[in-house]
Amino acid sequence: MIANLVTMALIGVAGLAAVAIERCWPVRDLSVDPRAGLTRRDAYAVVGLLALALCVRLPWLAAPDPVGDLELSARRMAALRAEGLAGAYHDDGDYMPLRLYWLRGFSTLPFLSDASFRAPLPPATLLLIKLPGLLADLATVALLYIWSRRWRAPAGAAMLAALYALAPPVWMNVAWWGQVDAILVLPVLLMAALLDRAGGRWSWACWVIALLIKPQAIIFAPVLFIVTLRRYGCRGLLAGGGLAAALATVGCVEKSGLLSFVTMKSST
Repeated sequence: MIANLVTMALIGVAGLAAVAIERCWPVRDLSVDPRAGLTRRDAYAVVGLLALALCVRLPWLAAPDPVGDLELSARRMAALRAEGLAGAYHDDGDYMPLRLYWLRGFSTLPFLSDASFRAPLPPATLLLIKLPGLLADLATVALLYIWSRRWRAPAGAAMLAALYALAPPVWMNVAWWGQVDAILVLPVLLMAALLDRAGGRWSWACWVIALLIKPQAIIFAPVLFIVTLRRYGCRGLLAGGGLAAALATVGCVEKSGLLSFVTMKSST
């Protein structure tokens, strides 16, 4: 009850602040005209960058679990396989909804067996757990190049994307550790890239997708709030925030329903 009241109070304060800021700081068009369309040379550059990223990541995809987090994911998959999405609450699990949904999907693949989720994890299980992060990581490399071409020549855009692709904290997190941070980076990058489209609504959609992957995405809320208000005013803020709230509700409704079911079942 107290948490709901605090949330409502924060939303009210944010709304009043938006109206005040819009009156004192009028909306300005801060959009940037895109550069010329991409050429075949750019396509070759993207392919080369993806090949470079894969060369660094592929040798580590079947590497043993370095700290035990992959084994935790495998146990969660086993619970989801046995109990459906109700397995999300097995052993006090705290995974966010979108991560649970793709782990549930992978857990139902017919070539997996009960032994696939027990340590030492077989290569197939390791690859499945790491696959979403790897795909998101490769998409981020390509997006960094394409987005950078709005302001940079091909060489500069390729250098920026290559710095990301070769950064050890990035590829180790994806290919060895198997964490979801790379999956979080992609919607956050899209959030920034799409700010000048559809009145900022796509940016709010990307932000809430990031939030449904990992709660750390909440730190971008103040930035998105201010930028949307600065570019599109209160109407843009209302449209974007409404879309984000709707998507968050859709993303959490099934998980929340299962939580209620599990709680009622355990109390009877």
